[in-house]
Amino acid sequence: MEPGKNFKENNLRVIQNYFGSSTPEKLHIDNITYDGDDHLITYTEIDIPGDTLLDQMNYMEEHRDNIRVQLLGDEPTRCVDLVVPPKDPRAVAGYIIMETMGYPPFSGSNTLSTGYSLIQNGFVEKKEGKHSFFIECAAGLAEITVRFGNVFSRV
Repeated sequence: MEPGKNFKENNLRVIQNYFGSSTPEKLHIDNITYDGDDHLITYTEIDIPGDTLLDQMNYMEEHRDNIRVQLLGDEPTRCVDLVVPPKDPRAVAGYIIMETMGYPPFSGSNTLSTGYSLIQNGFVEKKEGKHSFFIECAAGLAEITVRFGNVFSRV
């Protein structure tokens, strides 16, 4: 199975429908506040080199850190979660975490915020009852379980 089988179509649909853009720009931001922090869930069409999400995270840190610096601004409680195509075929999307302190490979609040954004923006189908899906970060797969409107994460 192809990683993130429908990632490109879903990403384009989210960018066009949710953000009202008929010609997608490079970054489209969904702001989620979780536990007092602002999480900027950023949908993108930026091509990031790397065979793994860890490689891509390292590339962003070494060559494209200007994106993190620009999006974070002077807000110490702001995080950026960059939604990218997954490498693992079980995942619906990948995400690269960018924070004030740098590029952590995993963060629970970032995982929950990204999962919530994917659900709210129709990237992941909403279903009655309990269901799960995977998203991928530099540390590996995170399983998101949704039940009765609540989102849970398990790595």
